[in-house]
Amino acid sequence: MTVRSFWRRFRRSEDAAAAIEFALLFPLLVVMLLGAVDLSRILQERMAIGAVLRAGAEAAFRNQTKAQIELAMLAASGLRIGVSNTPFILSSSADQVCACPATPSTFFACVERTSPSYPCGSSVPAFIYWRLNASKSVTTQFLPQVTFNKSLLVQVR
Repeated sequence: MTVRSFWRRFRRSEDAAAAIEFALLFPLLVVMLLGAVDLSRILQERMAIGAVLRAGAEAAFRNQTKAQIELAMLAASGLRIGVSNTPFILSSSADQVCACPATPSTFFACVERTSPSYPCGSSVPAFIYWRLNASKSVTTQFLPQVTFNKSLLVQVR
């Protein structure tokens, strides 16, 4: 058999076509699978940050102190263990701010609730809010590092 006849037979044969196509597509399929795993981890971390903020909002609704709200947020973050068995560590904070009913988008530092002074005018109490913040950086295998910064504003009556 000459090289020329071997080459003609090889071009016409389709016996290994499926194996060659699989060999060409397999690396792409593996990269897509691992990217989907990383993406699902990122979404899981994002939902967990939302749960931490909800726990802080529930504590704020119960009219608790700043330390108690931050403790509730810390407890909610400590209950979750990440995919790599590392604790779910994030930075969170809770700050009390106030706003006048006439200008609800302008915030200022709150004074003591027992204080007789009304910063918004005569006998008009200020709206009291808790600003809850949480941030977390997620490092994945294939996708770039993602940092989530979420904030929640809770009005307390």
